[in-house]
Amino acid sequence: MSTINRVPVYVHWNVLLVPTALIVAMAVTALPASAPGHPTSVYWAAAMLVGVLFVVSLVAHELAHAVAARRQHIQAKDVTLSCFGGTIRFATDTRTPRAEFVISVAGPAANVALGLLSAVVAVVVDMVGAPNIEAVAFAWLAIVNVLLAVLNLLPGAEMDGGQMLMALLWRVTGDRRRAAAAAVRVGRVSGAVLVLASLTMFVATGSYTGLWLLLSGLLIISQSHDRHRASAGK
Repeated sequence: MSTINRVPVYVHWNVLLVPTALIVAMAVTALPASAPGHPTSVYWAAAMLVGVLFVVSLVAHELAHAVAARRQHIQAKDVTLSCFGGTIRFATDTRTPRAEFVISVAGPAANVALGLLSAVVAVVVDMVGAPNIEAVAFAWLAIVNVLLAVLNLLPGAEMDGGQMLMALLWRVTGDRRRAAAAAVRVGRVSGAVLVLASLTMFVATGSYTGLWLLLSGLLIISQSHDRHRASAGK
């Protein structure tokens, strides 16, 4: 365990699964295709850089939630990083729909900001005449951060998009429990749509490019089921 900005950060053993897969994909496929002509060792070094900065992006995402919560007078208890990203626990529940929305949107906003910063770095590196592999690596980091933001904005029960949807429904209905139940139902439908889209892509093209849609859909359905079961047990 470590502490960042007075928030305890725990790291699950499986946190390296996604960064490792990302590093391999970058070194073997993405970087050689985007910046051909470099030695294999250079591709692996650049891929390692992207992988490390990806983990930094995950931490920044969760700390953005913590900072936003603190501004809403809610203290973060701890952050746990895992292969699915990260989860943050708070000492108390949010008291207003606005606070819920602000805290939830902070994480994806941080990734969008990091994506824009990475894109700017890629452009600057290219302008100063550095090796193109460096510019390409930061360009891919920008893409990864934007994709991370988009993934978190999906309306899954435990995802930021689901929490934002719950906050909006809470504002409209005035009933937090009713809003949470509606958000869970939307999450189930959204997850099913992603799974169906993935299977359709595979049948139509025979390609596994939609695998991330399948995994995201299954994750959303699982989280929606867990949230529904936890609510029913209260």
